[in-house]
Amino acid sequence: MLPRLQFGGPAAQEAFVAEGSRWVGETWVRLAHVEEDFVPLLESALQIAKADFSSRILVTFDFPDLRDGVAGFDAKLWSPESIRPVDSALSERTRSFAIKNHGVEPNDDQLLQSIANLRPIFDDDVLSKVVLAQRLRLDAPANWNGLKESSGPIWNLSLKEANRAFYGQSPEALLRWQNGRLETMALAGTTSRSDDPADDVRMATSLLESQKDRLEHQSVVTHLRQIFSAHCNWLCDSEPPQVIKLPQLQHLCTHIHATDPDIHPLIMAAKLHPTPALCGTPRLEALRHLHQVEGFPRGLYGGVIGWFTPSSGSLVVGLRAIQQQDDVLEVIAGAGCVSGSDPHRELEEIQLKRDSILAEAGLYFA
Repeated sequence: MLPRLQFGGPAAQEAFVAEGSRWVGETWVRLAHVEEDFVPLLESALQIAKADFSSRILVTFDFPDLRDGVAGFDAKLWSPESIRPVDSALSERTRSFAIKNHGVEPNDDQLLQSIANLRPIFDDDVLSKVVLAQRLRLDAPANWNGLKESSGPIWNLSLKEANRAFYGQSPEALLRWQNGRLETMALAGTTSRSDDPADDVRMATSLLESQKDRLEHQSVVTHLRQIFSAHCNWLCDSEPPQVIKLPQLQHLCTHIHATDPDIHPLIMAAKLHPTPALCGTPRLEALRHLHQVEGFPRGLYGGVIGWFTPSSGSLVVGLRAIQQQDDVLEVIAGAGCVSGSDPHRELEEIQLKRDSILAEAGLYFA
């Protein structure tokens, strides 16, 4: 199958479908050597982009893993054969599909124990945050074709390649830029929604006042500001964090802006990836811990999907998603754990996120 990316953001002009590939390049990017490993691939892509200024180069970064103990991620750039705008009108799902639960990994008891085991690790300052995830695997129902599109501050993503597909409704942009102006966002700290307006406001207020959620959120803000400060002339962010409301979840969010980067924005994105919102801090130690306790590759969950031109770009974190490999679907959801995290509350957050994804996909347990 030729690659196909459908990308739709909060702004109508972001919606497009790209199909085929007239050029593709891939490389392994070590987190400790981003510029050394990634610049040659980027330079090849920029030559193509300069030859056709209106063309978009498409981007994917997988979530990092370890190879011989070295942390890095697979990066892929490609130039599509065709790009066309799509109607921003939302599609409605009219069918539901029964699914069989094949269980989760790690199972609930294992995950609860993994979170409890973090206490001495936090006390010894080996880690200050780690994002533990759980994977649900399902048989793909016949005629199921992805998530319905969602409104609000959401990027609707549908990526199909020869050996995998990814369907996401991400609320998180890793990096967006236009003519030297950059924007990123810290999205960490989660609570549910309520149909009762007063309860909904109370839950948002409780989220803003939660010491645990503010600590988790600040770790992401600090990481983003450090990278931006090292490479940009001007920097500002929205303080204190705000609450953004999605159909079933609410999150703490801080927008950070900068100008005049001294490196290409895509190199900046590779340095930002993965943020503590998906990994933890310190980053290398968090990745090693995840490698030990999760037991599965995350793929594009927590990875990056997007596009860029010579003057602009938009890169989105792969969240609230279903991945497909042949006839198997997998739903991965995670929760950020810090000192003082309650294991049962973190498990409830993972279940809440997973249930929201299944609902948007029209999938229910038989």
